[in-house]
Amino acid sequence: MLPPNWRMSASDLAAYARKKLSNIHRGSLVIHCTGDGSMVVGVFGNDNYAADRNTRREVEKVRQQLRDANLEELGFGLAPDCSSWALLVRPARQRFQTKAGQAFQLELIKAYLDDLLQGTQPAVPCPC
Repeated sequence: MLPPNWRMSASDLAAYARKKLSNIHRGSLVIHCTGDGSMVVGVFGNDNYAADRNTRREVEKVRQQLRDANLEELGFGLAPDCSSWALLVRPARQRFQTKAGQAFQLELIKAYLDDLLQGTQPAVPCPC
């Protein structure tokens, strides 16, 4: 089996966010990868990435905050019209051994990222 093409998957998520989640400015979701059974967190924004310099700066800030939180960026992509963006991330290290524990960790990361994307100080440190 070939390893996932994370950049293409991020572009697919950006296109999905543009088409199906356009009413959500920014958000995140846990994604179950059917190929290998792994799980990642997708982060997306519908905020005119290509045309808005402030949006691009904010996305760079989010990417830096993800690195600071010890999250591994797997891929970054844009929707075909370059208005929506997406990132795929996972914890740099797994704290849990079972699939249920790993899913729980990703849900906690998703909640952390939702706070971060809304511009509020996350209530708890990232459980990365």
